[in-house]
Amino acid sequence: MNSPETGVPLAVMDCRWLTAARTAAATAITAKFCAKKGASVMTIVGAGVQGRMGLLATQEVLKTLKTCKIFEVREEVASRFKALMEEHAGVEVMVCKSIAEAMEGSDIVMTCTQKLPHPIIPAESFKPGMMGGGLEAGRAWPGALLHGVDKVITDHLEQTLSYNAPGVFEGGMPTFHATLGELVNGTKKGRENSEERILAFNIGFAAEDIALGQLIYEKAKERGIGIMLPLMEVEDIY
Repeated sequence: MNSPETGVPLAVMDCRWLTAARTAAATAITAKFCAKKGASVMTIVGAGVQGRMGLLATQEVLKTLKTCKIFEVREEVASRFKALMEEHAGVEVMVCKSIAEAMEGSDIVMTCTQKLPHPIIPAESFKPGMMGGGLEAGRAWPGALLHGVDKVITDHLEQTLSYNAPGVFEGGMPTFHATLGELVNGTKKGRENSEERILAFNIGFAAEDIALGQLIYEKAKERGIGIMLPLMEVEDIY
């Protein structure tokens, strides 16, 4: 972290947690505006760090959330997710054998996987009233949904449009209804009825990391936490 006024280094910190936290926050804020009222079941495809953080953040925003259904190809990762999230998120975790099974009866579906070669979400399982999204852009979602749902949301339109490469969004770039910022400031509406199907692709951008990093830096100073690093000799060098 550097001072924007002088360029002086302010802090050195691990950005892995920052990225995981701000990505999860974007998911949670989207759910606040786009999940249907009383949403109680969340589906997560991919039970790694982003999946865990996404559940924790969403559970903070949606107090009605009671159950998380997961699909994960690695059994040990699924078991760890279940143990950790039942303890820390306070929800029931159900490990499912297929994505379709994990989506059955769900209100929110999030894919937290990798750079996929083809879509993995079954279009017929994305029912009216569901909210969904992917952290791997639109790679997990078939074109029938990308171009067939009621609304598509993103966090930063210009950046998302730059991802218009083969395989990122099947069938080409979808039409975006609003940005996350427009939902927050009330310029545009998120969910307007209980039947809408809404997708959100929050690609993420560095300003989010910087904002969270600045907050952490300020809180650390207030609490006297951290180690001062000498960047120049105390004595004159000549």
